Amino acid sequence: MTQAVLSRLAVRVRPNGQAIVEFALVITVFLLTLLPVVQMGVIALQQYSLMRVTRETTRWLAVNWGDTVDANALHHARGENFVNPQGTPVANASGNPLTLRPSLIQLSIDPSCPSLDSSIPPKCAGRAPSGAITVTATYDIQASGVIFFPAGANIGSFHVGIPTGPRTYSASMVME
Repeated sequence: MTQAVLSRLAVRVRPNGQAIVEFALVITVFLLTLLPVVQMGVIALQQYSLMRVTRETTRWLAVNWGDTVDANALHHARGENFVNPQGTPVANASGNPLTLRPSLIQLSIDPSCPSLDSSIPPKCAGRAPSGAITVTATYDIQASGVIFFPAGANIGSFHVGIPTGPRTYSASMVME
């Protein structure tokens, strides 16, 4: 009887480490599927945030076209406080969401206004009401530090990669 009990116990005992090996194989496949999806979501959030900042800055410039220099528009896009040409502090509650690093946002504004003229009140000579204003924002996703998964891999003769690098978005509006 002792021999029969021992032989049944020997059949039920699994080899040591089998569960760990199975877990390692399954978790590897799971993470290799999940992490690129999460990475693409983070990149899509960065792209959406750039579009939102560009549209908001364009709208803000369309309303404040006459007394806003390009440097203040950049402060607005970055979510920073600034002082307008009249010396009034502007507390910026809109502009950059928390998902973008402010130092990486670059703007190109057409028509540009590097400085205001000497009229009273000071105006931007290059801008006029009912004219179009275009803001182009550039943001380097690779430099932002949100890329945590390898950006690409070679599979045979194919290159599979996550899109990284600078993103550009433009928005235009009519100045009021």
